[in-house]
Amino acid sequence: MNKDMISELMHKGFGKVPGFDELENETNCFVNTLLKSEFPFLQKPLHKETVGYTVDQYAHAFSVISDQVIIEAIQNEGLTFISGKLEFSLCECQSEMTIKMKAFFKGNNGGWIIKSATTEADVSVLNDEGISELIEEEKIEFYLTVPNLKN
Repeated sequence: MNKDMISELMHKGFGKVPGFDELENETNCFVNTLLKSEFPFLQKPLHKETVGYTVDQYAHAFSVISDQVIIEAIQNEGLTFISGKLEFSLCECQSEMTIKMKAFFKGNNGGWIIKSATTEADVSVLNDEGISELIEEEKIEFYLTVPNLKN
């Protein structure tokens, strides 16, 4: 269901929603602030002896950040989360991985709101299996679900 819904949303040109660029910039800032302040190990290993992640493990670790974006939108903006995805790919230089997040919401007025962010991480956060996965698949997607809102 998520995959079909996201595909439909993307093909209808929802990227041209008024104010979309501003929302994307705000979401990028929020995601990058979280990465730098609370999760720097997701952008670059903090220790040389750190064993990297597979792409699945990395997506699970990164979901803490995507969950925060969703929770913020639900609790602070009153939005209803509909669907979303995380996308991982290897940059052409093959020394960095690109991470794209898109989360789709319905506003109180019934209009669509897209929270989107793109960031990079040093490919050394992945282990050999994770790097091989990205090289082989080129792009790996994971679908977002509503995070647990209980405190």
